[in-house]
Amino acid sequence: GATGPVFKSFGTILPATSTDCHGETKAIAAYTEDAAWRDQTDRVRATFVNQFRGLTLLADSLDVGRTRAGALDGIAIYDNYVRPSSWRPHAEACTARDLLFSFNVNPGFDGVVDRRTPAPPCYTAPKFEPAGAAYDWTTPVDRGFATRASDNRIVESFQATMGLQTDAALTNTKRGFFLVYLNSFNEWHEGHQFEPMKDWAELTPEERANGYHNPDDGAYRMKLLTQLLGTV
Repeated sequence: GATGPVFKSFGTILPATSTDCHGETKAIAAYTEDAAWRDQTDRVRATFVNQFRGLTLLADSLDVGRTRAGALDGIAIYDNYVRPSSWRPHAEACTARDLLFSFNVNPGFDGVVDRRTPAPPCYTAPKFEPAGAAYDWTTPVDRGFATRASDNRIVESFQATMGLQTDAALTNTKRGFFLVYLNSFNEWHEGHQFEPMKDWAELTPEERANGYHNPDDGAYRMKLLTQLLGTV
């Protein structure tokens, strides 16, 4: 019966340093110590203690130790490269520390390739996810294969997160918490989100020159998601 806001953060818990392809190690500007997170989360709860029976703060992180150290309530992952087949161990790790968890219904990922010349140092073009054979994006056959791969990811991620959310042995069910969210990226033209994107036939010559991978039916992901939600 308790009601209160839920905040899902992005890039919450980062390492202090990173090492690039040349072996050079640099500090990460957005790094925040666990003690600073705890101070901030405590202040947020104190500020709203009289307005809500509770609020939930979820970290975009798989580091459950640091999530607990920062006094966050649990995790909610943004990265579509974290595959559904790996989610259960993370949910179990959260349960062991009495943390909540949420995993995203997602269609995979298809990012815009940086075409600057020369490319930025250490740049690696984003890989299409779910991973598979190399696609020839100029052919309708290969774009159809990619469409089916994305369909399969939507179904797999939907079933996996629903199963974990309702598993009686895990934290969320024990604490009466249910949160399934849909992960949609902003680069709509690339066709890796749920909102309808352009059909392939509607792309302009300039968009095709950019190498966009739009499917024949730009609304196919939303149609599938609607069908899945209709079964709940």
